[in-house]
Amino acid sequence: MNQTLAFLESLGAQAELAGDGPALRAAAQAANLSPELVEALASRDRARLEALLGAGSNLVCAVFPVQPDGEEPAEDAPEQEPGQEPDTDRDALSAAA
Repeated sequence: MNQTLAFLESLGAQAELAGDGPALRAAAQAANLSPELVEALASRDRARLEALLGAGSNLVCAVFPVQPDGEEPAEDAPEQEPGQEPDTDRDALSAAA
């Protein structure tokens, strides 16, 4: 099991394997994973992988900050759209450099 989890962890650092089925299969075989695990990974069969690893249910851990009664959360900064550059004065930054 530790070997399998170590392999899954290494996949996070090797994004190029995620989109390449044959390379993923080869890497899983090189990690000496069982044929059942190799097949589940290569076919992206999440339910089979969970069953093989004994992960009966998905757990979600969430943390919600506690606000004192009656207080609204403070909004320090306006929300930005993903990929949007922060509002900065580029001329002031260039002059400071």
